[in-house]
Amino acid sequence: MLKQNEKIKLFKQEKLHYFFTALLSRSHLGQKDRNIVPGGFAIEENIIRLLLEKIPRGSLIVELGSGFSTNILLKYYKVISVEHNLFYAIQRSPIHICIHAPIQSGWYQPEAVSTALQNNPDAILVDGPPAAELRRNILENLPLFASIRCPIIFDDLDREVDHATALDFCIRLGYKLTLLKGEKKKIGWCEKILTTD
Repeated sequence: MLKQNEKIKLFKQEKLHYFFTALLSRSHLGQKDRNIVPGGFAIEENIIRLLLEKIPRGSLIVELGSGFSTNILLKYYKVISVEHNLFYAIQRSPIHICIHAPIQSGWYQPEAVSTALQNNPDAILVDGPPAAELRRNILENLPLFASIRCPIIFDDLDREVDHATALDFCIRLGYKLTLLKGEKKKIGWCEKILTTD
C-alpha cells in the first residue's frame, strides 16, 4: 500500500506510515519479539560480550537486515536498520530507525543503504538480506563502503558462502577479517588495515 501510494500520491507518505505504525503497535504483531533473549536465531550472549569489549555502549550501529538480534543490540546501542521487508520495517520503526530498502538487482536498494551510512556509524552489522545468494551481492555494491573506516561485522560465518563473502569483501576494501566464535555460530569482525602512507 505504501509503495502504491508513492506512485499515486493519494496520502502524505508520512501520515500513511504513521497510521500503519500505530496500527501495528496496537496489535499482537508489534509486541511479539520485544523480549528476545540471546541465542537461537538471535546473536549469542558471548558474542554480545565480545562486541561490548570492542564497541562502547551507546555507539551507533548500522544494521543491514533486522530481526531478533536487533532487539538485543538495542539494549546496548543506537541502531539504524536497513530492512527489505516493508512489513518488518513498519513494525520496527516505533522502536528505532528502520529504513525500508526493497531488494533491487539482487541486493538492498543502494540509495537506502547510502542514507543509513551517512549517519557515520561506529560499526556496521551485515545480517541480511536473508538468503546467502542475495547477501553475496554486497560485493556488487562495494563503492557504498569505499569511504567507511569503522569495523564491519558479518553474521552467520559458519555458512560457507557467507564466510567467503565476508573474506572477499574484506580483501577488496582493505580490511582484516577475524572470526569470533559463539556456541553455535561464528561472526566476522573486520577492521580497516592502517597504511603508513
